[in-house]
Amino acid sequence: MLFRSEQNTVGLLAGPRFLLPVTDGVNLDLYVQGGYYFLFGGVTNFSGNHSGTAYLDGSDFGGQAGLDVEAFLDDEKTWALDLGVAYRRLVVNPTVHGGASGYSLPGYQVDFSGFKSVLGFRFYVDKD
Repeated sequence: MLFRSEQNTVGLLAGPRFLLPVTDGVNLDLYVQGGYYFLFGGVTNFSGNHSGTAYLDGSDFGGQAGLDVEAFLDDEKTWALDLGVAYRRLVVNPTVHGGASGYSLPGYQVDFSGFKSVLGFRFYVDKD
């Protein structure tokens, strides 16, 4: 069986962040976040003994934990570059609707879990 999938997620996360100074211009940023994610516009095409298209929507709780190294790019500490790694845990049991002809997908899960790299650029507005 061959699967081809496209999924989109959006979520609202909250959690503590711990900023640990290493030097005058470098910080470690540790964080743990949790929240609620929504899967929308998910499309999975499958072929083999049965073929069709499944349209997926769903939502579930998820979270992530990570470590970033924040390096300031100027003396005023207004611009910063973040490099890091995080692990995200998110599995959604979507609602399958339309298009799945001749094949049942009752245990289908969309798993977004895994490690991710972090590259961020920050600009601090009105620090004073």
